[in-house]
Amino acid sequence: MTAFSSPLQITPLTSEDQSWFIRLFHDARTMQYIAPVKTPPEIIQQFENCLTAMQSSVCTHYYRVSLRGKPLGLLSMLRSGVAAAPVELGIMLVPEARGQGIADQALAALCLIAFEQYHHPVVLVCFDPRNQGALQLNIRLGFSDAPPALRKKTQLNCWYLPGSETVLGTLRQIAQRSEQEFAS
Repeated sequence: MTAFSSPLQITPLTSEDQSWFIRLFHDARTMQYIAPVKTPPEIIQQFENCLTAMQSSVCTHYYRVSLRGKPLGLLSMLRSGVAAAPVELGIMLVPEARGQGIADQALAALCLIAFEQYHHPVVLVCFDPRNQGALQLNIRLGFSDAPPALRKKTQLNCWYLPGSETVLGTLRQIAQRSEQEFAS
């Protein structure tokens, strides 16, 4: 298990997470760089598919990000289809959790889980080139533009991060930030 202390709770998605999951995926601002907003019944089906995939695949993980018990977002670790970088990481936060440093800490924690718990040598993130928030987040965490061999989606920015000792040290520092360091 990954050893770091954090005010954020990163826990596997469960059936009890359905209501905030619907809210997250039904928010137009959240979905603007991801996919068209779906109807609640479509989101419920997607939620059920996520839970099923977690049960049936060793490379499919969804996590709830919470602070003081309040759900703030979703993290994902999915098979990338690229042998040299076997997983793609993702993050979605509710609007009120953005711009506070929570994304940095949550994605750093997910990277540590990928590297230390699942022993992946390299991780990918792919995001819409218009999403400046995602771009800045990935720069802060040390991701670099992926070489052609690691690109899986040509219409998206694909960035990679190797699990070197230097990277792990930086990620641990970010993941251990205190709650007081989040913007108010």
